[in-house]
Amino acid sequence: METTFIAQLWSGITAFFTSINWLFVVVFIVVIWLLNEGTDSQNSFTWLNWLQQIPKGWRTFLGGILLAIIFAFFYDLKAKADFASLIYSVLLGMIVWKLGLNTVFEWFKQKIWLSKPPIS
Repeated sequence: METTFIAQLWSGITAFFTSINWLFVVVFIVVIWLLNEGTDSQNSFTWLNWLQQIPKGWRTFLGGILLAIIFAFFYDLKAKADFASLIYSVLLGMIVWKLGLNTVFEWFKQKIWLSKPPIS
Protein backbone atom coordinates (compact mmCIF):
# COMPACT_ATOMS: atom_id res chain seq x y z
CA MET A 1 0.00 0.00 0.00
CA GLU A 2 2.83 2.38 0.82
CA THR A 3 4.41 1.82 -2.59
CA THR A 4 1.15 2.66 -4.30
CA PHE A 5 0.84 5.92 -2.38
CA ILE A 6 4.40 6.94 -3.23
CA ALA A 7 3.88 6.00 -6.88
CA GLN A 8 0.67 8.03 -7.03
CA LEU A 9 2.36 10.97 -5.28
CA TRP A 10 5.29 10.88 -7.69
CA SER A 11 2.89 10.61 -10.63
CA GLY A 12 1.02 13.72 -9.43
CA ILE A 13 4.24 15.67 -8.92
CA THR A 14 5.54 14.83 -12.40
CA ALA A 15 2.17 15.67 -13.94
CA PHE A 16 2.23 19.05 -12.17
CA PHE A 17 5.73 19.92 -13.33
CA THR A 18 5.07 18.82 -16.91
CA SER A 19 1.94 21.00 -17.04
CA ILE A 20 3.91 24.12 -16.08
CA ASN A 21 4.63 26.57 -18.91
CA TRP A 22 8.32 27.18 -18.19
CA LEU A 23 8.70 30.01 -20.70
CA PHE A 24 5.90 31.85 -18.93
CA VAL A 25 7.52 31.24 -15.52
CA VAL A 26 10.77 32.86 -16.68
CA VAL A 27 8.97 35.79 -18.34
CA PHE A 28 6.75 36.23 -15.27
CA ILE A 29 9.67 36.34 -12.84
CA VAL A 30 11.67 38.83 -14.89
CA VAL A 31 8.75 41.15 -15.74
CA ILE A 32 7.37 41.20 -12.20
CA TRP A 33 10.85 41.77 -10.75
CA LEU A 34 11.31 44.76 -13.06
CA LEU A 35 7.83 46.06 -12.18
CA ASN A 36 8.47 45.75 -8.45
CA GLU A 37 11.92 47.33 -8.71
CA GLY A 38 10.51 50.24 -10.68
CA THR A 39 7.62 50.66 -8.26
CA ASP A 40 9.70 50.42 -5.08
CA SER A 41 12.52 52.70 -6.26
CA GLN A 42 12.56 56.15 -4.73
CA ASN A 43 13.25 58.51 -7.62
CA SER A 44 12.50 56.73 -10.89
CA PHE A 45 9.24 55.74 -12.54
CA THR A 46 7.15 58.32 -10.71
CA TRP A 47 4.13 57.34 -12.78
CA LEU A 48 4.16 54.01 -10.87
CA ASN A 49 3.81 55.64 -7.44
CA TRP A 50 0.16 54.66 -7.15
CA LEU A 51 1.22 51.00 -7.23
CA GLN A 52 3.14 51.46 -3.96
CA GLN A 53 -0.20 51.50 -2.13
CA ILE A 54 -0.90 47.90 -3.19
CA PRO A 55 0.92 45.22 -1.12
CA LYS A 56 3.72 43.54 -3.06
CA GLY A 57 2.18 40.06 -2.85
CA TRP A 58 -1.10 41.22 -4.35
CA ARG A 59 0.73 43.36 -6.91
CA THR A 60 2.73 40.31 -7.97
CA PHE A 61 -0.30 38.01 -8.16
CA LEU A 62 -2.46 40.50 -10.08
CA GLY A 63 0.45 41.31 -12.39
CA GLY A 64 0.86 37.58 -13.00
CA ILE A 65 -2.82 37.19 -13.87
CA LEU A 66 -2.61 40.16 -16.26
CA LEU A 67 0.57 38.76 -17.79
CA ALA A 68 -1.12 35.34 -18.15
CA ILE A 69 -4.00 36.92 -20.07
CA ILE A 70 -1.56 38.73 -22.37
CA PHE A 71 0.50 35.55 -22.80
CA ALA A 72 -2.61 33.50 -23.61
CA PHE A 73 -3.68 36.08 -26.18
CA PHE A 74 -0.34 36.12 -28.01
CA TYR A 75 0.12 32.34 -27.93
CA ASP A 76 -3.54 31.71 -28.87
CA LEU A 77 -4.26 29.55 -25.82
CA LYS A 78 -7.95 28.70 -25.64
CA ALA A 79 -8.24 25.46 -23.67
CA LYS A 80 -9.17 25.47 -20.00
CA ALA A 81 -6.08 23.36 -19.25
CA ASP A 82 -3.85 26.05 -20.79
CA PHE A 83 -5.26 28.72 -18.48
CA ALA A 84 -4.92 26.42 -15.48
CA SER A 85 -1.32 25.81 -16.49
CA LEU A 86 -0.65 29.56 -16.56
CA ILE A 87 -2.22 30.05 -13.11
CA TYR A 88 -0.12 27.18 -11.75
CA SER A 89 2.90 28.81 -13.38
CA VAL A 90 2.14 32.10 -11.59
CA LEU A 91 1.89 30.30 -8.26
CA LEU A 92 5.08 28.33 -8.90
CA GLY A 93 6.91 31.51 -9.90
CA MET A 94 5.82 33.20 -6.67
CA ILE A 95 6.95 30.20 -4.59
CA VAL A 96 10.31 29.92 -6.34
CA TRP A 97 10.82 33.66 -5.87
CA LYS A 98 10.16 33.44 -2.14
CA LEU A 99 12.37 30.36 -1.76
CA GLY A 100 15.47 32.28 -2.74
CA LEU A 101 15.50 33.42 -6.33
CA ASN A 102 15.11 36.98 -5.06
CA THR A 103 18.60 36.67 -3.53
CA VAL A 104 20.04 35.86 -6.95
CA PHE A 105 18.30 38.88 -8.48
CA GLU A 106 19.51 41.15 -5.66
CA TRP A 107 23.08 39.93 -6.27
CA PHE A 108 22.64 40.61 -9.99
CA LYS A 109 21.29 44.08 -9.21
CA GLN A 110 24.33 44.82 -7.05
CA LYS A 111 26.68 43.61 -9.77
CA ILE A 112 25.28 45.95 -12.42
CA TRP A 113 25.06 48.85 -9.95
CA LEU A 114 21.34 49.45 -10.16
CA SER A 115 21.12 50.20 -6.46
CA LYS A 116 24.01 52.71 -6.43
CA PRO A 117 23.67 56.23 -7.75
CA PRO A 118 25.58 56.93 -10.95
CA ILE A 119 28.93 58.63 -10.59
CA SER A 120 28.79 62.19 -11.89
